[in-house]
Amino acid sequence: MPSTVCWSSRVEAAYHSHEQFNGRVYQRTVHTDGGGFTITLVTATSYGKNGFVPTLVGTGPTAKRVVSVAGHPGIWQLTSLTTASNAVYVTPIEYQTGFFPVLTFRAVIQTGATLPVGATGATTYGLWKFGLVDLVGSLAPSNEISWNFDVSVSANWQLYLTKASTTTKTVSTVAVAANTWYDFEIWIGSTGVQARCAVYSPTALPTLLAGGPFTTNQPLTTTAMIPQVLNMNGTAGTTSLVLNLDLEEFVGLGNATAGVTTNFRGAAMTKGF
Repeated sequence: MPSTVCWSSRVEAAYHSHEQFNGRVYQRTVHTDGGGFTITLVTATSYGKNGFVPTLVGTGPTAKRVVSVAGHPGIWQLTSLTTASNAVYVTPIEYQTGFFPVLTFRAVIQTGATLPVGATGATTYGLWKFGLVDLVGSLAPSNEISWNFDVSVSANWQLYLTKASTTTKTVSTVAVAANTWYDFEIWIGSTGVQARCAVYSPTALPTLLAGGPFTTNQPLTTTAMIPQVLNMNGTAGTTSLVLNLDLEEFVGLGNATAGVTTNFRGAAMTKGF
């Protein structure tokens, strides 16, 4: 194995690519509307040659391909339905954050018509979580670096850094609204964690979260972490929540000086990093 290797993996609806090479970042983006992804219910079966997996937990939650919209050519719709603690999430395989000098995560997601805004927040009503966690399908993993929406914390999107079940929550300036496309990005390097969040734009970078790089309660680099997009009901959540997932990707870079920066995106917005 060469000493300088970049690992990149992305899913864009039905398309998923995997590249390995020396010294610099290269990404290929292909928009697709089908490509082997079944139109009907998705179970815990790997779609795409490298295995982003939609997983359904509980009674009746669904994950399915839905009709594309302008600018988002291929969408997975994740629906929790109305049973408490139901969950639907999309994950690939696990990685240790310390294995790469730089690790990055990105998700482009549309909120549904109903927000998880029960008065007591995520524990009883529901939560949206996008990032790296040590336990998938959980409202409260022991270790995580992720974007969240828990109304008991704020009406805005929040960045969580959790180490051994102790969490630092940093609230962004970006409000959570229904039926809105958002762009979430996380960068993990030797200086800590940087993050961006904004209403999606095909031409502008999301807003950099003020105060970074963040290190308080950053998980140990030896912790196995799993990229995840999670839509989950709380322990008393009986309102169906919907997320539309257009893109989930992450890049691990073997050479900290090559290619991946906190600007995240490449030329013409067709490359994620």
